[in-house]
Amino acid sequence: MTLHPIEPERRTLHGHWSRDLSPVLTIDPGDSVQFRTLDAAWGIEKPDRPIRPEVRFEPRDPKLDAGHALCGPVAIHGAKPGMVLAVTVEDLRTGTWGWNASGGQWLAEAGEPLGKLAKDFCFLWDLDPDHLVGRNQLGHAVKLMPFMGVMGMPADEPGTHSTRPPRTNGGNIDCKELG
Repeated sequence: MTLHPIEPERRTLHGHWSRDLSPVLTIDPGDSVQFRTLDAAWGIEKPDRPIRPEVRFEPRDPKLDAGHALCGPVAIHGAKPGMVLAVTVEDLRTGTWGWNASGGQWLAEAGEPLGKLAKDFCFLWDLDPDHLVGRNQLGHAVKLMPFMGVMGMPADEPGTHSTRPPRTNGGNIDCKELG
């Protein structure tokens, strides 16, 4: 078995699903891949105040890189369309910072029927990957339970597809049970 590292760089990143993307790596069954990823918004540097990351990976194509920052795709020797792949997430390690936010168009639309105006808010977190603790700018501490928010296979359909909705083939599933 071989361990293959994939670093976030222009040739390994994309912001959409498509069956037409060329693999950035082809591996043998049983091999392992170690991905180093960006945050979902393509952030590469911790913001100095509680906002969504402003320093983002560039260059990006506004049409093809509008979704989550995805690494890959990875092909497997011998795998054919319609086959079932068994993928095991063996280890997941956080970076040293993160963020989460509420607000924007979705929150405004959700609050409108209730007669409530929602306020945008962003938490900026310092993460301790060794002790699995995160602390935000207000001093709140939480236990970290990292998981992949987006992972899967592209649908067997032509064109490019958004990374935002969950799909039968995976996607933005935010399911901690998947590792």
